[in-house]
Order: sequence, then C-alpha cells, then structure tokens
Amino acid sequence: MISADNITVIAAVNNRQVSESNLFRSPLLSADGVQFITAKGFGAASQAYNYGTAKATGEILIFAHQDVYIPAGWHRQLLAAVAVLDRKDPSWAVLGVVGVDGLGAVKGCSWSTGLGREVGTSVQQSEPAVSLDELILVVKKSSGLHFDDKLQGWHLYGTDIVQEALLLGMGAYIIHAPVIHNSLPVVRLNEDFGQCYSYLCGKWANSLPIQTCCTRMTRFGWPLLKRRIAQMLRTTDRSIHKRLADPTTKARELGYE
Repeated sequence: MISADNITVIAAVNNRQVSESNLFRSPLLSADGVQFITAKGFGAASQAYNYGTAKATGEILIFAHQDVYIPAGWHRQLLAAVAVLDRKDPSWAVLGVVGVDGLGAVKGCSWSTGLGREVGTSVQQSEPAVSLDELILVVKKSSGLHFDDKLQGWHLYGTDIVQEALLLGMGAYIIHAPVIHNSLPVVRLNEDFGQCYSYLCGKWANSLPIQTCCTRMTRFGWPLLKRRIAQMLRTTDRSIHKRLADPTTKARELGYE
C-alpha cells in the first residue's frame, strides 16, 4: 500500500515570500518520508516539473503551485483515493483536485482567493477528467508520464498531461482533496496563455473541442478570443481579493483541516 514514504512534492518556485507564506507552511512537507523538491530558474512549467520528476524517489508525485497551502491531513485523502483507484482502475496515471469531467462541468473543490470563493462541485468519489487545474496535479511515476518540453510557458499543462494519459489508455481523475489556492485575481489571459493555447490546439487537433477550467479549446480559438475581449472591456482590480495572510485559518474555517 502506498504511504507517505512514497510521496514526492515538486514545486516551481520564483517568489520566496509567496512560497514561504503558503506552500512551505503545508504540514505535508515536513512529514516523515516525504521528499520535497524545489525547481528554480526554469522558463516553463514543463521544464521545472520534468527536472523534479527526474530527481523524485516517490511513486506519487505531487506538483503544486507555490501559492497553494496543503491542509493538515490532506495526504490521507489523497492516499485513500489512490487506494480505491488502484483497485478500480490500476492504469490510472494522473489526478487533480479540480478539473473538468466529460460533460464539461467543473468538479472537485478548493478555495480560490483570487475568485473569493470555493470553486468546483465536490465529488463523492473519483470522477474521470478531460482536463485538470494546475494548482495541484498528482502523477503516478511508474506511469512514465512526463510533461511536454515543447509546451512553453506556465499554462494548460494540466489539460495536456490528461490528454497524454487518455491517449495512452491510462486514467485521469478528479478527487476530493481540497486545498487553499491563495492566488490573486486574473486580470486577463495574457500572451503566454495564448501561446500555450495555440500550441495545444494544434497538438490535440483530433481531440477538439476540449473544455478546460478557464476556457474551451477549439479549432479556431473563438472561446479564447471572446474571453479576451470581455476581459478588455471589464476592469478588474487585483486588490479586491488580496492574498490571505494566514491560509491555515481559511483551511480550518472551511473544514479542510
């Protein structure tokens, strides 16, 4: 049975203040047997995470944003879900705590400071995914999955690795294991996002359309264009939802720990 000794946490870090206020406060990182790898100085998430994967000793690889707080006891929810999936679908390869199901609905549950609310819909049991939010991704190392080095930037790699798994006949699932994403509001989907979107629309042309947590990938990219226009016409004040000074308080308030 998988235990904490088989867990490796990998994070791309470029802001010490943010990481120390959030991810580094997570009790999981100091749990006995858990390996923690920080990837610094990389120009893309895929490069940072593949670097971490190469150094990982655990079977369960947790890729976490630096502004995520993982509540106390969270790993027990993860390991319980893994135990069920090992029986139900031994070929599972990737998991997430928020994602999109086959009908295009956002499932799973976590707190988003940037949105000022919980996102998703809680799942009672693991549900198949077509896309996963990148705030936390879990990959089974023995699946052999890696992030696409050709995908530059920091967006949509959760969708990409899910599609990679499905193409290879492996499972991708949304599980119930909520975390605190202590993020800032997204003002607009920038050029970096657009480049990731365009690359993946070409790569997965035969699988389109693909619904992600923030937009829909299509042949001509109209959903992204419409969203960008809407964001240009709307003024978003990033100070509306400031980062929580203490994410542990919100985690306890929501019953996450």
